[in-house]
Amino acid sequence: SLGYVIPCLQHDSMSDKWKTMLERLMLHKELHGDCLVPVGHPVNPLGEWVMMQRKEYRNLREGRLSTLTEERISSLQSLGFAWVVPEHESKHINQPMEQSESPNKVNKCT
Repeated sequence: SLGYVIPCLQHDSMSDKWKTMLERLMLHKELHGDCLVPVGHPVNPLGEWVMMQRKEYRNLREGRLSTLTEERISSLQSLGFAWVVPEHESKHINQPMEQSESPNKVNKCT
């Protein structure tokens, strides 16, 4: 015996960090009535997280490696998550939001 025990890792498809971000998205929807998330806000990385979920979904659909599981997809879809952003809004996704700016640059979820 080596003198120590390696804990058994339980498989959990939703990491604590992912669950926390999902909870933030749920709160955002509850507070604002939708999932319109500002992009590039320095204090709240939720907009970037939403954008990353879309990227991971695209990877999955294209047969590439992805962190999205069916459980995560179901959780997002239960909120009405939009996997594709309308073209007229996509130009705002990669532009950082200024702190003084109103949250018109958004990631749509509904």
